[in-house]
Amino acid sequence: MKYNSLFIIVLLVCFVSCASGKKLRILKKDYTTSDILKALENHNQDFTWFHGKASAEIRTTAESRDVHMVLRMRHDSAVWVVVKKYEVEAARMLITPEEYTLLLRLEDVYQKASFDKIRNMVGINIGFADVQQWMFGNIILPENDSIDVVQNENDITVAFTSGNWSIKYVLDNTNLTVKKASVLDETKREMTILYDHYKKLKNGTYVAFTRSFLFPEGSGATGSVKLKFSEIEVNIPKELKFVIPSHYREFE
Repeated sequence: MKYNSLFIIVLLVCFVSCASGKKLRILKKDYTTSDILKALENHNQDFTWFHGKASAEIRTTAESRDVHMVLRMRHDSAVWVVVKKYEVEAARMLITPEEYTLLLRLEDVYQKASFDKIRNMVGINIGFADVQQWMFGNIILPENDSIDVVQNENDITVAFTSGNWSIKYVLDNTNLTVKKASVLDETKREMTILYDHYKKLKNGTYVAFTRSFLFPEGSGATGSVKLKFSEIEVNIPKELKFVIPSHYREFE
């Protein structure tokens, strides 16, 4: 199936670093590096359940698709995703700490593989806990060799460098919400994420309901995914229904 790998990669890209945060505060204009790092640490939060609905505009050299996605997670247990096209379910995926299973509804087929295959697809040594944290929206604060902080009137840029990798965050200078994030790997491939339309959830948390992603493809091309969330809920248990129909055939 030519697009099973694309589906998994787009799935992970779509929910990386979703920028949920604590309550917004109006803060001073000048910060020490310690102030900023503390704000980034406070940005992250614990969760047991996550549920979100979003429309997704996917643009790559291979295809152009507009779909709807439902994402649910139970902490340390499962990631569950449904993708719909014109209200018809096209794919369903379940990721556990040990493996993933992908159902392609329109072709009556499924794929089952170890979690290691996800690591190989994205080219990053990640674990199940990392995937859940990224999808939930907790940002990554790497062990690093250096930290650079640059402030101007509107923005604060924080760059972490560790070996051949770098992660950069651009924060709003008035309330320290994340406006932009970028990841540069050892081959100089860069993924950029833009955040907009922050809204307050029932628990007092503010999250970006619009997220735009730019990621490298082959031959210097750039793919993009734009997510517009219509619904986000935290710590409300949801059903994670997943059954492989008996008539589905397995593919590699």
